Amino acid sequence: MKERKAKQALAIMVVGLLFLVACKKTVTQIVQSAPNNTNNTWQSLDAVNLIGANFYNSGCFNDSLFTLANGTCYFTMNVGKNGFSNAFFLTLLNVNDNLQATSAINFYNNYCIYYATNNTINILHIPYNNQFSQFIYVPNYTPGLNSIFSQLYYSPDQCFPVGSYPLNSGHYMLSPVETADYNTVRFDLVNLDTSFIGSPGLPTHPNMSSVKMVSVSPAAGTLPATSFYYCATFFNKFFVNFNSQLYRIDTLGNVKAFGYNPVTPTVANNFRFYNMFSIGNNLFINSYGNIFYSTDKGETWQQFNTISNYPNALSYIIFRTIDDKLYATMMGSNKLFIVGMNGNNFYLNELNNTGIPDNSRITSLTRVGKYFFVTTYNGVYYRDTAYVNQLKTPIH
Repeated sequence: MKERKAKQALAIMVVGLLFLVACKKTVTQIVQSAPNNTNNTWQSLDAVNLIGANFYNSGCFNDSLFTLANGTCYFTMNVGKNGFSNAFFLTLLNVNDNLQATSAINFYNNYCIYYATNNTINILHIPYNNQFSQFIYVPNYTPGLNSIFSQLYYSPDQCFPVGSYPLNSGHYMLSPVETADYNTVRFDLVNLDTSFIGSPGLPTHPNMSSVKMVSVSPAAGTLPATSFYYCATFFNKFFVNFNSQLYRIDTLGNVKAFGYNPVTPTVANNFRFYNMFSIGNNLFINSYGNIFYSTDKGETWQQFNTISNYPNALSYIIFRTIDDKLYATMMGSNKLFIVGMNGNNFYLNELNNTGIPDNSRITSLTRVGKYFFVTTYNGVYYRDTAYVNQLKTPIH
């Protein structure tokens, strides 16, 4: 235990030094020219595509700041009515050399969260003046217990929302930490409002009084199975799929165990949730094309029907909510759909994706001002929102 604490302390010191150096040397300005005509095709965002091709996630802050990231850097760019300006990229600190899809950055509410080395999570606050401040979360372990500090299993073209460590609207983050017997698992619920108090440019560490330790156990009549972790947050609650079990955790630390799935808790049906989305106050879970929905913000669930006009692609469809519209992408593909609903059926209309290379894998969709952005493993592409919903011909 003493050796582990010593290693953690050394890691934290190294991170602090790296951050101070990086703040001085790695912020670089880039400029994007005025957008070309976007009526007929998606356009390449050359300002960032010239730097690197693989982009795993993106976000929008205050409807005018576009933020995106690859495995080593993240980028910010102001988006106005007539184009883009004042773009910067910043090297991510203390990242694993293999940081890719399985630990994609999560963006929310002016925060950037990513899994780093040495069992740490780095949390950056992104203000407009690019004076970045950082919070480093390193969990405390109980002597004799096993760490399960975990990363996301699916790559960002295979799931939504992206991010192993989501941050909700109340600025709470949830993280798996350790287990004793693979039945009881401890999570940390971290309140960033009381933890994240450092000066810009200086890494800080959590006030442990802001960390609530939450234990979860399988529902009655069920057992844990193969190790798997995914977490998403909606309506200020966290929904966790861990060891073939589904849990709901609120910001008070209250836990509801749903068992193997939210409708038939004791019946195993290969339930793994990797895609969650909301339409108004209705919440949906997509598990290999088996869709469940809740009308009470995730407390109780019902079985949804199906995707009516793409029955052979159910397990490959990823639903993604943008504003009040529902879009869908397909795993490992550059296909883009707008989704309609008819009773308890979704139906997909394929959109014009001309300009996005055929071998691209779409990883995120983001609207910023009047522009719509798509990140892929082959770069970033954009269109005027007025033309995004232009249907592909013929409609499949």
